[in-house]
Amino acid sequence: MRFLIDLQCCQSGSRFGGIGRYSIELAKAMIRNSPEYEHLILLNDRNPEAELIVRRELRDLVPPHAFRICHLPPGSMYLFDNGKTTEAAEYVRSEFIKALKPDVLHVASLFEGLGDEIATFVDADWPFVKAITLYDLIPLKQAEQYLRDPRATKHYLGKVANLKEADVLLAISEYTAQEGLDSLDLKDTIVENIAGGIDDKFFLDKTTCNEHKLTIKKLGIRKKFILYTASFDLRKNQKGLIEAYAKLPANIRKQYNLVIAGKGWPEAYQNLRNLAQQLNVAQENIIFTGHVTDEELLALYKCCDLFVFPPLWEGLGMPPLEAMACGSPAIGSNTTSVPEVIGWPEATFDPFSVTDISEKMLKALTDTHFRQALLDHAKKHVLNFTWDNSAQRALSAIRRAVDAKTLSPVKLAPTQAIPFSADLIPAAALSMALNEVEIDANETMAKKVKIGWVTSWGNRCGIASYSKNLLSHYDSSTVVFGQDLDDAAIEWTTENPLFRSITHSKTSDVTRLINSVIESGVTDLVIQFNYGFYNFDELNRLVSTLSDNGTRLYITLHSTKDDQQLAGHRLIDISETLSLCERIFVHNDIDVVRLKQLGFIKNVKQVPIGIPNFNHALKAPKSEALNKIPTVACYGFFLPHKGLPEIIEAASILKMSGTDIKLKLVNAEYIGAQGISAKLIKSCKDLAQKLGVEDRVEFLTEYLEEHESALVLQTADIIALPYQHTGESSSAAAHLAIATHRALCVTPLSIFDDLKGATFRFDGVRPADLAAGLERTLQHLRNQSDETKEIMRHAGRLRSNQSYENVAKFFAAEIYKASQSSRWTSVFRASLAALPVKEAKHITNGIKAKPEGGIVCHGPYASFEPGTYKLKAYSQNTPDNKDAVQVDIRYNSGQNLIDSFSWNPTANLDKIFTISEKISDLEILIHANPGTDFILTGYEILARS
Repeated sequence: MRFLIDLQCCQSGSRFGGIGRYSIELAKAMIRNSPEYEHLILLNDRNPEAELIVRRELRDLVPPHAFRICHLPPGSMYLFDNGKTTEAAEYVRSEFIKALKPDVLHVASLFEGLGDEIATFVDADWPFVKAITLYDLIPLKQAEQYLRDPRATKHYLGKVANLKEADVLLAISEYTAQEGLDSLDLKDTIVENIAGGIDDKFFLDKTTCNEHKLTIKKLGIRKKFILYTASFDLRKNQKGLIEAYAKLPANIRKQYNLVIAGKGWPEAYQNLRNLAQQLNVAQENIIFTGHVTDEELLALYKCCDLFVFPPLWEGLGMPPLEAMACGSPAIGSNTTSVPEVIGWPEATFDPFSVTDISEKMLKALTDTHFRQALLDHAKKHVLNFTWDNSAQRALSAIRRAVDAKTLSPVKLAPTQAIPFSADLIPAAALSMALNEVEIDANETMAKKVKIGWVTSWGNRCGIASYSKNLLSHYDSSTVVFGQDLDDAAIEWTTENPLFRSITHSKTSDVTRLINSVIESGVTDLVIQFNYGFYNFDELNRLVSTLSDNGTRLYITLHSTKDDQQLAGHRLIDISETLSLCERIFVHNDIDVVRLKQLGFIKNVKQVPIGIPNFNHALKAPKSEALNKIPTVACYGFFLPHKGLPEIIEAASILKMSGTDIKLKLVNAEYIGAQGISAKLIKSCKDLAQKLGVEDRVEFLTEYLEEHESALVLQTADIIALPYQHTGESSSAAAHLAIATHRALCVTPLSIFDDLKGATFRFDGVRPADLAAGLERTLQHLRNQSDETKEIMRHAGRLRSNQSYENVAKFFAAEIYKASQSSRWTSVFRASLAALPVKEAKHITNGIKAKPEGGIVCHGPYASFEPGTYKLKAYSQNTPDNKDAVQVDIRYNSGQNLIDSFSWNPTANLDKIFTISEKISDLEILIHANPGTDFILTGYEILARS
């Protein structure tokens, strides 16, 4: 059964609040609890940055090709043109969904699209089951407060009417379920209270407040505190809470800050500060943290002395449960859904009474018996709220609807006349054409293109093995452009055309590679990048030349950490290369952050490194019993940063404390690098002898192929990767370790972030940290603890979803989409007569610079979305205009510079630049030097789609 989850709400403003968090966590749990279904995730193309975040959240649960990106016409937010473009977007999305042929569509949030480019309409004629999460109908009940704008009213009431087309409404509380039944005049719709769950990061976290003191201090909190976290909405009642705080005795206020967390805006904060001042509450007593990260939220929950939840109306309200799960006492309102969340009448108050709120706060802070009762109640009550429970309720209701739909099938109605304005047909048609490509790309491998792959083929390195694993899932027409073999390399047998065309080094010349690619007829070239592979000037030449030749280019960045000491060898030095690439593939979260800082968002795709499948070669998974003497294996090349001396010392520490282990170092000698590896092997053998553990350390330093390594690693109880530091983005060794079905323990470095949840973690990188971590992990394995079971389940999901086969499908789909849809489209053509001029004058065929030089022209002060653009400019070619002119691209009234460069006007200008945020006043300034005979005859700006 194909189960489509529409998570566009996680691309809108809702992603910052409760709806976004609820939607992601429910989606995760539904996927976990229905492994028999094919799960697809529906997003749109209007917010690629948020798309990356959603992919990251779900990467452990679905393969990378499970996402379906619906292209919507620009301007589809309702307020843009009173819903005119929204209608076109809804039609485009409807056709896209029908083409996906789901059995179930779950819309995580219907009430979207007022101020965001989101389309969420549900069509009554769709023949599949339609489920919608119902959060509340508060604006319907409080229309005088929420529906003052006629446009917002029309949009909201349209969504309310659309709720009635759902087969299933998944209410987040009993209160909301009853509100839906009372307000919507439903007929056959199933209304199910699925409640909500507490995220595992609150349930399972074992840290104490002391471990979060630094985070608390960074938030400006210097003493004990009362906490409230919510969005800034009148019904959230921050005002009432501040008034109640002001009524607390002065000695209590002196002891406790009031901390209010949540994403507000300057006016909201100032109004509440003014209120506090009127109530004689010192400004330093109330702290507004703004939006907090998950880490900061956890710290606040762990360290608060009391959590207070005072909303006037609420659909559910998860924060009190999260605070309870973190061990903090919580009190809350006695209205709407909040009593379900609090779970004990004695812990509630009347949110409309400032006195009642204040008295309950005082009691919770000063009455030790009441406070202990709150804590005892919390421990039991939170067990009723898990995402798995919510998901199972949701899936049960959906299955009932599927059974009913099967008994009474609905025929798909024929497509009606286009239900939107004719002037939007071009934009809608383009979106639908791109959506056809999206559908096709995920139904077939990229067979309409000829792919080339530049890699270190055959050499002993992780990138070579990575490439080999991926290419094994493509047909033999893929052309491999390998580097020249080093002395230790093995010529892999392959049916693929293979050209040895480059020497990977910082002094390499790319001429042979350019010629090989052009002669091969490759249409799409994927380049594997590591800092040591290329001279960056040569890499820029490679990409520029091949792009001019019509080759579509892609690059996989296996590292994005610049060495600040190497000028001319940083990512910013290949920014034009990155701009010319159809896709920039990266592996880790930090890579996305670094590229965003350089202005790259739209063409960035985060993809797992891939996990090999050794099921045919490995023995059946071993029993839960450990080896008589527990065995710990390490894997990778024998290099200084791998932490091998440190883990030998850790073995010695364990031996002295009475824990005996065997170390099996499956670490091949790295040939080259001035013999560093051979010297390290000798020093580690000497160290083992010095520490008296030489009989417990086995050195396997010959190079083994991956499947051979896996067989050796499988004999261990734990695979440890005690890396000390690294500039790499992801670890192929860690992914291979996951493939062996063994417990994996890693140091707390970002290189392992993509495997969180599937690994045990050392607390640090020192020998003592490693020893303590191994002891702890062995204890978990002996006891088959819940943590062990969850880690191993998580690793199993990774083996399924992040297999090289699935990663290869994702690459193929992205290449196909780029091959069918990538183009430069003119988005602005200058009307020279309308451009402002300074030291120049308008003439018949353009703008002519004055002899004294200066700014020839400026403008056009136009709006542009984030993306990659090309400036093309033309001049009249006269014999005397060889002097370069200066071109600046600016915005924000000229204060922000995007790019600045020289242009020799004897040739047309063709310059790529990147815009990293939406801007409204792009300016092109062209400066001529004194005495330059320069005539500008035109320019245009093209966008890359």
